[in-house]
Amino acid sequence: MDISEKRQTENALLRANRELEEALLAKNSFISVISHEIRTPLNAIIGLSYALTEDSLIGRQREIVDTIYFSARNLLTLINDILDYSKIQAGQLSIERLRFDLHEQIHQTHKLYQAQAQEKNLDFQ
Repeated sequence: MDISEKRQTENALLRANRELEEALLAKNSFISVISHEIRTPLNAIIGLSYALTEDSLIGRQREIVDTIYFSARNLLTLINDILDYSKIQAGQLSIERLRFDLHEQIHQTHKLYQAQAQEKNLDFQ
């Protein structure tokens, strides 16, 4: 391979690398825009379902509203995780330490997946 062939190969690799970087930026931008667009109505669902939890609902109605609320919160967490992944790829993620109630997380996860388990005749405890 002579020098001109090496330069052509090097230029082709540089172009390909630049195109990949542009594609990555476009993908991250798309994920960011879509995530923000999804979060707007999702926050309305969270807010309204939370307001309903403050009402004096009983029995099955209460369970349904709680499931809507916690499912929407879980979906919001998933969307935030997707945004965090984009930030990791862009080298822009900042990590924050938070306290949480593990017992409550387990309880809410159980409530979230209990109906799906029952549909499949699984004992979910």
